[in-house]
Formats: sequence, structure tokens, C-alpha cells
Amino acid sequence: GEDAYPIAGFTYILLHGRQQDPEKGKALVGFLSWALSDGQKLTGALHYAPLPLEVALKARARLASVTGPDAKPLQ
Repeated sequence: GEDAYPIAGFTYILLHGRQQDPEKGKALVGFLSWALSDGQKLTGALHYAPLPLEVALKARARLASVTGPDAKPLQ
């Protein structure tokens, strides 16, 4: 409404940097990659604000460091 004010806050996702199950790890990394890229296009219709580009880029860089049990990247 006109007299309302926005409520904002970050949601944090904590995950192990080395995923023990490579299939689940790949699925998780794939979903989070989508959420940080194409998924951002859906925020407006859901009345959410998209992440600032700088934040999304930092999150994607951290996500790229997630590995499987063999220490190989899951992306």
C-alpha cells in the first residue's frame, strides 16, 4: 500500500565446500547457479528485489569453488 514500507533482508545459504555426494552436489550447485542467473528474472513477478549484480557475481564465484569428494569443481 501507499503507507507501507519495504522489508528487506538477505537469505544465507550455507553449504559444504566439498560435497560428499557428487550427484547431489551437482544438483545443488546447478540450482544455485540458476537462482543467481536466470532465476533473478523471476524476482519482480514474485515481489522480490533481484540481487545487486556485485552480490550475485561474488556468490557465483564462491559457488564455483564447491567441489566433489575428489576435489574437482562441480560446475
